[in-house]
Amino acid sequence: MDAAHEVSPLAIVEPSGLRACMLGLAMLILVTSCAAPPPPTTGSPTPTQKPATIPPASKPPTSRPTATATRTRVPFEAVMPAGARLFDAHESILRFDFNQAALEQKGDFLLVLGEEPYQDLPDGGEITLDLLGWEGSRGAVLRIGYEGTETIKLDVGSRNGQPSSSVLLKMLVSFSTRDLYVIDLEEASIFGLKHGCEMLRDAVISDWYLAFSCFEPGSEWYFLPLAAPEQVIVWSLADAADDPMRLSPPLIRGDLALFYPDLGDQACMINIREGQPVCRDVPLWLGPLSPDGKWFEFRRGYESAPDETGIMASNCLLQQNIDCVTLLTTTPPDMAPFDSDRILGDSAWDPLSEAIFYVVHIDTVWTNYEREESEIWRYDLMSQRFEKLSGPLQGVLYFGDGWFRYPSPAPWSSDGRYVAMKEAGGGIYKLEVETGELTLLSEGGVLLGSVHLE
Repeated sequence: MDAAHEVSPLAIVEPSGLRACMLGLAMLILVTSCAAPPPPTTGSPTPTQKPATIPPASKPPTSRPTATATRTRVPFEAVMPAGARLFDAHESILRFDFNQAALEQKGDFLLVLGEEPYQDLPDGGEITLDLLGWEGSRGAVLRIGYEGTETIKLDVGSRNGQPSSSVLLKMLVSFSTRDLYVIDLEEASIFGLKHGCEMLRDAVISDWYLAFSCFEPGSEWYFLPLAAPEQVIVWSLADAADDPMRLSPPLIRGDLALFYPDLGDQACMINIREGQPVCRDVPLWLGPLSPDGKWFEFRRGYESAPDETGIMASNCLLQQNIDCVTLLTTTPPDMAPFDSDRILGDSAWDPLSEAIFYVVHIDTVWTNYEREESEIWRYDLMSQRFEKLSGPLQGVLYFGDGWFRYPSPAPWSSDGRYVAMKEAGGGIYKLEVETGELTLLSEGGVLLGSVHLE
């Protein structure tokens, strides 16, 4: 397939009851004028091609990728950075011991690693990957031990381990500047990668892919299918993006990799197995992608003190011949007015894609961004109204873990009653979204996401 992507009309959320039906109807009226793209021109895909859409977070494509069918297979060593190689857990300086009894539990859990980011692991030391119940119980599902001559550091943060999904069966962690480890809870297995970068730029994990990029050259991304990591796929953003270094690491759903604008005004999309990178100018700050894959939260103006907020249809990033349309545009209330001691923090969609939750940080000292308290707000797409749920609450709170680059997905309970939050440098909480009640679950740890065991 060439650089042109497959075309589909703008999709609307499938109705699930009267509320969802009314919401879908309201959005359909707003986007009717842009839903039908013009006829294909030279170089555009033909109408017989299968429509391209961003998969819902809960329903990824069913065909499990092993290797690309449209690109020539080349040896792993020929496309990877010099010195890169895969290795098994028994070749590692670390010892991995799964707790089979813990893996046989059933239910919803949060996944918590260690006690803090960049935790030291001395000779003879141990760190655990824990299952944290929504009622507060916590126990190890994996023990990671180390025997060596030098202390190593748990390197979890914005550069290593960025999750593409809030519901995890595979995790990415690092204990050195050279090695990445993929932990597979489904198979109770581990494999490692020496990435070969002089300096690792970013690394991302999804259910299907491990992806990473080096600082040099910075425009190339390596996608390793987890089912067959030796069949690596490499894409360069050098020709498509104005400045690839101004893009955030990708959010991966199925075979689609979405690069958010970081310091620039472009967003890029790659169909990892089939399509060339496509970039669009998006002069907005883009927030999280909705669970159904249809909408982005956006902010216009300053990210931390926006003039307007709303949603933007995601399909425009896949289709070059339609405009990126903003919907339900509204002026937020005095949550975070410009030139005040309040700033708008991160946000999270509810599991049904019907509401957006916001964190507001207050008592902010602008010279060093020091913040003392937080509030939780909810924006309902149906009524287009903001509602304050909680606050002021002590501490700086985030949906998910603040060490990961925003917007990382927020971990929800399967019934949609609770969303997990992390206090910067502090504990892990659950927020009951109907009442706004915040409950401490654990004193510390890196909140990786959630998992459903059955």
